[in-house]
Amino acid sequence: MDQNDPLGNNTVGNITSPPTCCCKELIAAQDTKLKALSDKMETMLRMMTVQTALINVLVSGEKSPIRLAIKFPLKTEADLLEVEQMIGIEKDFYVEAIKLKLDGNILKNMEELIHRNIALMYNIDGTHGKKRFKDFVNLYSAIKASIPNGDKDETIRKAFQVVKKRHYRYISESKTKQHT
Repeated sequence: MDQNDPLGNNTVGNITSPPTCCCKELIAAQDTKLKALSDKMETMLRMMTVQTALINVLVSGEKSPIRLAIKFPLKTEADLLEVEQMIGIEKDFYVEAIKLKLDGNILKNMEELIHRNIALMYNIDGTHGKKRFKDFVNLYSAIKASIPNGDKDETIRKAFQVVKKRHYRYISESKTKQHT
């Protein structure tokens, strides 16, 4: 009596013959499907592990980028110094928090990081009687790390300029409204 074993080998009694060509193709197709399913399961397992870790962080109250993002915008020099020290300890979390605040557009959202009054006191290199922002090495590098591409120094410089222009535009508009 002829039988097939699970591997597709033909058996007659105790004699096993190798699978036929058609069987080899079926086995190869099944192996490919199994490999694809295995890869999908591994991906899902990794995603579940990350999600579990994030949920644990949120539930336990540990520091997370979302919680750190609440510290911004920095309104005083004391805030700048505090964040500068903390970034030295936990840079990755702060980079993620800064990315959340900037939302992919530093020129538009710089005031979400640094309050307008602080931005008016500083410029990148400390010229024209202003304080040097690059002296906050950790904060400056975290902001640079959160910018996806391009000339990062120039982008930060332009972001400071945009904040200052908004301020002077606001002052000008308020003066114009007072005189009318």
